[in-house]
Amino acid sequence: MKSVLMYRRVGFLVTILFVSNAAAQNYDDFLHPFKKPLSSWVKQIDEARQSGDLDTAELIADAAEKTLGTGIAPLVRQRGLIARDRGQLPEAANFFELAAKLDPSSDARLEQVAALIPIGRWPEAVEVLARAFDERSISLRVDDVIVDQRIAPLVGFEPFQALIHSVRNDQSGPFGRTLQKLERIDVAVSSNKNILNIISSWIYAISRIVDYPGTAVFALWILGLLFSIGLAQTQMIPPPWSLISGMLLASGIWYFTARIATNQPYAGLMTISVALGVIFAPWGIALALRSILHRKDRRLKQEQQINENKE
Repeated sequence: MKSVLMYRRVGFLVTILFVSNAAAQNYDDFLHPFKKPLSSWVKQIDEARQSGDLDTAELIADAAEKTLGTGIAPLVRQRGLIARDRGQLPEAANFFELAAKLDPSSDARLEQVAALIPIGRWPEAVEVLARAFDERSISLRVDDVIVDQRIAPLVGFEPFQALIHSVRNDQSGPFGRTLQKLERIDVAVSSNKNILNIISSWIYAISRIVDYPGTAVFALWILGLLFSIGLAQTQMIPPPWSLISGMLLASGIWYFTARIATNQPYAGLMTISVALGVIFAPWGIALALRSILHRKDRRLKQEQQINENKE
């Protein structure tokens, strides 16, 4: 029980020191260790836009581009949606065109078509729709397009009818069925890509942690504590010697690794000194205070015993 409490106290001390060090040296990064994901920005913009607060949506889009950079397809598409909701259809069509160039797999082309129809640019709308069919192949089904209420005004427009007839023949023939099979394969690949994106986001998060000041000391603490716990579990080395042995073992590995990596004889010694000092200095102070209190207690008992003998 005492060993468990000791490890908890050491872990608590390590956490407090790491947090205070990071907060003192890089307060902003400590509060925001990872950039907000693109999906969160898009969701915020979309929620503000759908609630009718277009000014706020635009401000959020500005902040997102300032943080993540310009030329990001989902953000450009949101700009188009904001412009569309403001009634600025030509500007919206331009945003949608740029978003589609950045990400042809999105619905930006269809939204561009929907923005062009009300302002009478029907021939251009049909050309954009044809481009969407070319870019998205079988993933953009002709049956879904003809029931889209935004595109309904084009029904009866001869170029649109010709395009629909041509695409329908392509999608219903043997070539279209082959494309459907390929599309299912593509969906499977996309699923795997999503998994890889999740893994990459975790790797990015870890890389952000490594950027913290004092991370080397923190990493050495973790390594030493893992060794200490492992030694304690073997029951060959009881606490507190398991902690001492674990930290010394981790420090030795750290020193030789740093020396090999940098070809410097004193590489890693500063990190080791700070880590050992932070781990053992409070412990040493506590032991010293305990020893002083014990000595004082013994002295008082001796004085009491002397007084009793005199009486």
